Amino acid sequence: MSDTQVVDLEQIDLSISGMTCSSCVGRVEKSLNEVPGAKASVNLATDSAHILVPRGANPKDLIAAVVKAGYSAKLRGDGYESFSHSRAMGFRLIAAILLTIPVITLSMWHQLHMQVDKFILTQLDSLNIAAPLYSPTGWLVIALSAPVVLLIGWPIHRAAIKNITHPSMDNLIS
Repeated sequence: MSDTQVVDLEQIDLSISGMTCSSCVGRVEKSLNEVPGAKASVNLATDSAHILVPRGANPKDLIAAVVKAGYSAKLRGDGYESFSHSRAMGFRLIAAILLTIPVITLSMWHQLHMQVDKFILTQLDSLNIAAPLYSPTGWLVIALSAPVVLLIGWPIHRAAIKNITHPSMDNLIS
């Protein structure tokens, strides 16, 4: 007769936020698997974790393990939260595209660069504003790029700051 014991398992699904790369997935999965009796599988694409635990296990222990790893988690709901997150990311993407197209256009075509410089300098002269020492188009490119890098890219920078002690892909990008 063997000493194997049959354990009744249940699946708990968590919605996890803050993961941005495979390093994050590994960190969350390791943290969840350290909970006694838990066997976790984390998916970056769906921002979710599927955990098999003995029946009657407390989901708060799993959420605490995720929070300890530096991310936030909650029991998976109806999907409305992920829809609103996707919608916000869509707006960020559209804003980034709209601000980046002029930057690429101005940076790629030198003839356009000179015409824009001439236009800006003429406008500044007509308003009696001192002209910049360097190319006005360069300043325009910086002004259009800064919101993309600083505001639209803020979630990546925030994750990089949060994970500074155990670097991830966010630190490399940021």
